Amino acid sequence: MENKIARFHYLTQDVISGKDHVQLAMIACKAGARWVQFRSKLLPYPELIKTATAIKKITDSIGAVLIINDHVGIAKEVMAHGVHLGKEDVKPVEARKSLGADCIIGLTINSEEDAMKNKNAPVNYFGMGPYRYTTTKKNLSSVLRKSEIQNILEILSPKPVIAIGGIQLEDIKDIMNAGIYGFAVSSAINLSENLGESVKRFCEEMEDC
Repeated sequence: MENKIARFHYLTQDVISGKDHVQLAMIACKAGARWVQFRSKLLPYPELIKTATAIKKITDSIGAVLIINDHVGIAKEVMAHGVHLGKEDVKPVEARKSLGADCIIGLTINSEEDAMKNKNAPVNYFGMGPYRYTTTKKNLSSVLRKSEIQNILEILSPKPVIAIGGIQLEDIKDIMNAGIYGFAVSSAINLSENLGESVKRFCEEMEDC
């Protein structure tokens, strides 16, 4: 599990914008994103496979990382670089057995209790949130307080922790100052007027996008 984890994670989204997941990934990669998480809560399984395959071609063409949200089977079938698991998904131990030692696995953490339960899980990084309120996730957990964030970081150290949930460009400085490894962005980019320019602005906040 020696894969380098990017500090900026771009997530595709089921949005009503005239763009599908493949188009969103293409624009983001052209603008500089080097870590793409394919995240859909609406597409049927056959479309998930088709879309993941198409996005993999894009990420492969520029040497970017492709992570599949939730679906271990799809990550394995399309030979994605990894999978990001929610608390209700396949357990990290099972995912590791299925995907192998070299696959990247991320796991969502919503509380100090989650962190304690999963600090020794066989994952490469943790997604910690919600950092802010977000409409992209149903049954949203409570937004984390600063004290909770610091406690979670201490519990999960030394593994990378990625802030998730409603993150805006103006949050990045505070995220970095808090000692959080990186951040994941969805709506702030996908719902912006110029997706490519939004990606570039987030990339500019990091030394290694």
